Amino acid sequence: MDKKRRIRRILGTGLVAAWVLDLAGPVPRAAAQTAPGSESDLQEIVVTARKRAESILDVPVSISATTAGQLEQKGLKNLEDLARTVPGLVVQQGSEQSSKTFVVRGIGAVENAATVAVYIDDTPVTFGPDSPDLNVFDIARVEVLRGPQGTLFGASSMGGAVRYVTPDVAMDGFEGSGKVEAGLIRRGGETYEVQAVTSGPVVAERLGVRASAFYRRDGGYIDRVDEATGAVVDADTNSMDSYGGRLAFRLLPADGIEADLSLLYQEQEQNDYSRYFAGRGVANPVPLKQFQKVARIPAYRNERFLLPNLTVTAGLGGAELTSSTSYVDRDAEFGNDFSYFIERALGLPETAGLIAANAQTNSFKAVIQELRLASTGEGPLRWLVGGYFQDSERRAPQLVTTPNLATIVPPLQDAILPGGVLFVRSPKTETRQLAAFGEATYTLAEAVELTAGLRATDVDFEFTRSADGLFNGGPSGDRAKGGEKPVTPKFSASYAFETGGMVYATAAKGFREGGSNVSVPTNTPACAAALAALGRTDVPGTFKSDTLWSYEVGAKTQTRDRRLRVQGAVYQIDWSGIQQVINLAGGCGNSYTDNVGKARSRGFELEASWVPVDHVTVDITAGYTDAELEKDLISGATATGPIVAAPKGTTLANVPDWTFSIGGQYDFTLGDRASYVRADLQHVGRIKRHLNTPSDDPRSLDQDSYRVVSLRAGTEVGGYEVAVFVNNLLDEDVIINEAYGEFAPGDWSARTSIRPRMVGVSVAASF
Repeated sequence: MDKKRRIRRILGTGLVAAWVLDLAGPVPRAAAQTAPGSESDLQEIVVTARKRAESILDVPVSISATTAGQLEQKGLKNLEDLARTVPGLVVQQGSEQSSKTFVVRGIGAVENAATVAVYIDDTPVTFGPDSPDLNVFDIARVEVLRGPQGTLFGASSMGGAVRYVTPDVAMDGFEGSGKVEAGLIRRGGETYEVQAVTSGPVVAERLGVRASAFYRRDGGYIDRVDEATGAVVDADTNSMDSYGGRLAFRLLPADGIEADLSLLYQEQEQNDYSRYFAGRGVANPVPLKQFQKVARIPAYRNERFLLPNLTVTAGLGGAELTSSTSYVDRDAEFGNDFSYFIERALGLPETAGLIAANAQTNSFKAVIQELRLASTGEGPLRWLVGGYFQDSERRAPQLVTTPNLATIVPPLQDAILPGGVLFVRSPKTETRQLAAFGEATYTLAEAVELTAGLRATDVDFEFTRSADGLFNGGPSGDRAKGGEKPVTPKFSASYAFETGGMVYATAAKGFREGGSNVSVPTNTPACAAALAALGRTDVPGTFKSDTLWSYEVGAKTQTRDRRLRVQGAVYQIDWSGIQQVINLAGGCGNSYTDNVGKARSRGFELEASWVPVDHVTVDITAGYTDAELEKDLISGATATGPIVAAPKGTTLANVPDWTFSIGGQYDFTLGDRASYVRADLQHVGRIKRHLNTPSDDPRSLDQDSYRVVSLRAGTEVGGYEVAVFVNNLLDEDVIINEAYGEFAPGDWSARTSIRPRMVGVSVAASF
């Protein structure tokens, strides 16, 4: 299909969508979606960062809040898009197999546990190093809390917390909305999305329901080619299908009691990894173009996420009791081509035609219970106390198989397990966590507030692992137990302005839970020598949590006419005992994790919203981060001694120095139809990609800064909002992640870029 026909198809989809929505009957124009900037002043933003509803100007925390309407107007579909508009927040993907992880204020993760916790309402959904890659759908807002949130949100929030806040069930009358969207990616495929939401009372003043569902097809833009001829085998191979829904009930059995029962389900089916290759070995005669990859076995990734939750609140006079009970069930299955990796490991030429497939699963299951009691009175003292329980299990089995290695290298036949298994492992981690927490705020002279909080946590875990195969050196097994009792305090003082807003200072501690190591074959000379160079005879069975202290001073204010709102903060974070992966090189080929790192991060953030004239809104964000090592980074060892990958003073990896965004929207009437135009510019500064590689290694090259420009315009047509948009207008193709061949650095690299320019149209209606 040629380009003109595809564009006509996309535009035609918008017209058909308007006709389909119109079948439901005319929608009053006043009920159609209105643009966020249509008022002459800024609307109040209410957040629940302290487990109670408050104006964002009254919370002594550096926090960004983006409403559902703002997400729609800016065309933000996931946290990766949102991160470019939030100062201090970075989304990274470490490898083809891993999910996305988050970095806030320079505090990033390694393989064991995340440093930024993701929540859906009161339920944490971060287990291990990453979080589910949820679509931004049927939510009230997304809150990004910067700085350690260890008092109210616990482990893995040492850098901050990201909260999806879901909308309430409508109890006063029925409401709903629907949207159809279609887009075309430059040099790629087509994108489609359809979603619908409805909510209202089932039994007047007693029972309400909210139901929503969506389906989205993200078109691909990477072609898989034949490694011998260069012919395209599968065009736009990295397409992805996402679908899911949410069902929620609200029951009001008696005055002062509310019960909310919800079920959230999302699933993603990614047809190939969004990576392409620059070179694929010196023996490969096919020159690869941009957005091309070769693979003997297509890659895939399927992720399923299920979250049922029951939240009950009860008024108890001067306090409110809240119980939140959740079950989290997440499975991510993925596989890719290991042929080239195995060839290099065994020294085989690419012309040998080896086929090897890697299949992995990351499974997370958890039962979570939180119970808290919070004051509701009007006195000078506000307080909150609570308890937290979590029982979770994480499994990560892996299987590498080949159908033809024994034919290519007959002497290896006896070392290959039945079924062509080259490597198999079955690790499992069981974790139980108990915590008690509390926070109290006292107001002096109606302007000064003093806050103190504390969380005491008891974490116990048990790790088991069995493995076998040629690339494991035969059968092996590991078992380890560990536990810790970290305490995370918080102190804050603030002064409130009469016009709204405040200045504040905060000191807080955060932690990330520890874990266990896999045993290393110390009877091999290479491993024994590498350990000896580090002063060890064996690897530690477990490693401890790492901790940090954060010191922050900030201010929030708005003008009396509510046309300008500004908030900003400066901070310093001292991070110690960082969990660092230590690679045992020199022929050992194993690694372990230890608490050997130390770093410092300082910077500032600024956010402003301004209505310079009626119907014009300008949003500006800016952030600067200076994060560096406080001691030499030891990334491994050989028989000759430790490997210093980066000296003291080196910038931390995956941390942009500057982030900046500016967006403007003009609302006007076209005839008698409400209309708007909007433009957004997002800038991400230079990033050091890999910290644990020598400076002369090509993997140590910095990621270039880049900019993303988006345009959107919309108007009412018969009570519906019809919008056209362009995302990544400048068609930036900057490399945001790059991995090199382990056995021949620089021989080939796997690259990830942001999605090319996409144009599209959407039709939305609400009632």
